[in-house]
Amino acid sequence: MTCNKKWLTVIGIGEDGLSGISPAARPPIDTAKILVGSDRNSFIGNQESNQQRG
Repeated sequence: MTCNKKWLTVIGIGEDGLSGISPAARPPIDTAKILVGSDRNSFIGNQESNQQRG
């Protein structure tokens, strides 16, 4: 059995935050059910008023 559906996307976020990512990187962040990152990147979940995903 082969699974062709993407289940993991890795995006590097620099010190400039979301404003520094490419337009192609934004949709996976916006539609993610789970985001994993360091404390430095915790602003992502709070930036959109803790918008529920999924």
